[in-house]
Amino acid sequence: MARSSYAKNDYQSTSFSKEKAGITLSLRPRIDAKGEEVSMQVNAEVTAKVPDADLEIRNAAGMILASSPTISRREVRTYVRVANNTPFIIGGLIAKDKQSTMDKVPLLGDLPILGPLFQSKKNSAVKREVIIVLTPFVLPEAHVMGKNMPKDEDAFDSVDNQLFRDAYRIRAEDMFDLNYLFENKQLQRMKALANRIVTGNVFLAGQYPYNKFYDKAVPGETILCYRQIYEVLKRKGMQEKLESSKLIFFEPDKNIKSGHRVRFLGDYIGTKAPEVLTEQGGDKAIAITYTLQRDSDNAKSIFREPVPEINMIDCPSEADWRKKLWELNQPAVDGQEKYTVLLRRKQDVDRLKYAVLMKKTVELNTEGLVLSLSNFTRGRLLLIPRVKPQDIELIDGDVARSFFYSEMYYQASQVEMEKDIEAFRKAIEKKDHLKQLLKISPNR
Repeated sequence: MARSSYAKNDYQSTSFSKEKAGITLSLRPRIDAKGEEVSMQVNAEVTAKVPDADLEIRNAAGMILASSPTISRREVRTYVRVANNTPFIIGGLIAKDKQSTMDKVPLLGDLPILGPLFQSKKNSAVKREVIIVLTPFVLPEAHVMGKNMPKDEDAFDSVDNQLFRDAYRIRAEDMFDLNYLFENKQLQRMKALANRIVTGNVFLAGQYPYNKFYDKAVPGETILCYRQIYEVLKRKGMQEKLESSKLIFFEPDKNIKSGHRVRFLGDYIGTKAPEVLTEQGGDKAIAITYTLQRDSDNAKSIFREPVPEINMIDCPSEADWRKKLWELNQPAVDGQEKYTVLLRRKQDVDRLKYAVLMKKTVELNTEGLVLSLSNFTRGRLLLIPRVKPQDIELIDGDVARSFFYSEMYYQASQVEMEKDIEAFRKAIEKKDHLKQLLKISPNR
């Protein structure tokens, strides 16, 4: 847009500035207590270029030095109150412009003196109106899907940004059909009981086993979310960007009898069991086992957890691999958690890469959000780790756990639910929660 000013000696000064043109819509919505009506303050503004009204800057010889369009501005301010999911129209944004068009015969129309004989000029009036249709939707807390939700398309992902992290928009195909779980009558009764117990003692909300049933929590949901993250990463082919030669693990330093040293997984496999890198695999498998020491009071165990126990075990078939994987990921006799990465063929190495990325994904999104079924929902953005060629990734207990959950998610979540239900029943009996609830009920 151009602005002109004149000095005393009739000297003209012109400055230019940028101005956005288009439709600007400002809303201030309010929802009533029942969620049935929406009140909105609406400011609608339309700015557009006026046809054939450009400001031209010419020199003394009449040559055009610069030009700027003339901008028209139309604005409507209103206050509306409509029912939920009901459209309403904003009109009155009308503009009337005059247009002039010239037609001429090629070449002949440009001749001096005779040119006007081969030209025609037409003046017309143009009337334009912008109509805005708004439909407010009140989104229920338990369900975020609606007409306002865009389609499941890659266009709504956020990838390859220079300054911001990549983000993937969760689709319908990324989520498991868990109606068999949410509609289970036994689970519904236990959740209702947990909510009543916690209402009487809010300090129990974060304690086990109440926290596995209270509010929107579901026993075993963490394992199911790990698997859903695995499916997302697999669909995006993320493991292709991570080379097995860049994976490392720790092994005890036998020279000084203390601490540990770094070992590259690719070199170790190539030396100990090269058949693991083939499509068919061999009769042996590499078992990398981590015993989690995070709840231990022993100071020495702090430095012991990152160092795995590595063994070569007999594993001639895929059935043997699945059986061994389940057995090696069961808790120790004293109850300590153990997780094992079992590598028999190239497919297992790819799964290990996904496990590394699963751990990084959980770290990016925080466990409370990404490992909860109530938060892992369609339409949400999931931050995705970006793998660089120079990155070195460590295999640890969290990676081994992700590896196990990505394959044995169904069996592991079933065991987890059975354990939590049994623990909840014992807590109810031990603390006489039912008796306490019966004493409270008549007074309400």
